[in-house]
Amino acid sequence: MRRFVLAAGCLTVAALLASCSVSGVGASAGGTLQSGRSIEVTSDRSFRTILCKAVGTDTESVKLGTFGGHKVLIKPASIDLDGQTVATISETTRDVSVAEENGRLVITADGVAVFETEF
Repeated sequence: MRRFVLAAGCLTVAALLASCSVSGVGASAGGTLQSGRSIEVTSDRSFRTILCKAVGTDTESVKLGTFGGHKVLIKPASIDLDGQTVATISETTRDVSVAEENGRLVITADGVAVFETEF
């Protein structure tokens, strides 16, 4: 009886994992900083973890992935990826979007792409 329950449990977990890894399933996060800047982060990768954290009133730290993931730091006048400045933006930028799709990372500021790379 125990073997049957264990086998049934394993099959159930396998079925759940298979159904969760369907293409197009991803993650998203976002919010508005105290400065009024809106941040939106999306990923089309299954089981992707997105951690967003406001640093002060006008800086947002975004971590894509839990183990060995990438870190995006959105500052008032620039955007860093993994500790390197990759884009300069206006301090009056209202909307920043970080999108991970089909193995590419695209960062836009007020609707204009300011940085793209492949992961």
